[in-house]
Amino acid sequence: MKLNLNLNIGNGYLDGDATTDSMSYKINIQQGWPDTTLIVPSDLNLNAGQTSISFYTESGNQILLRTNVKNEDTDMIRLFKSGNLSTVNKGTANSYGHTRFRYSLNMIATK
Repeated sequence: MKLNLNLNIGNGYLDGDATTDSMSYKINIQQGWPDTTLIVPSDLNLNAGQTSISFYTESGNQILLRTNVKNEDTDMIRLFKSGNLSTVNKGTANSYGHTRFRYSLNMIATK
C-alpha cells in the first residue's frame, strides 16, 4: 500500500494527512516509544505483525523502518517510533515558518 504524506513538525511528533487515490486519514508520528509500532484503521486491511515501511522524500531519499503493525478501530494512522524522529525529520520551513514534509510511504509486509 502506498500513502502520500503531508506532515507538519511539532515538539517530538509529526502530524498531518495521509492519502491514497480513494482514502484520506489523519496521521501522527511520535518518538520515544520502546518499540516502533504502526497502528492503522482496520479498513486498510493490512496484515498485522512485523512489516517494513519506507518513506520516500521529495528528493528521492529512502528512509526504511521495521515496525509492528496493529489494526484497530480508529480513524487515524499512528506511528510510534523508538528513539527520535531525526531520520524522518528532514523538511523545510515554508513562508509562515512552519516546517512541512511531503513523503510517499510504502508499507510492505515482510513477516
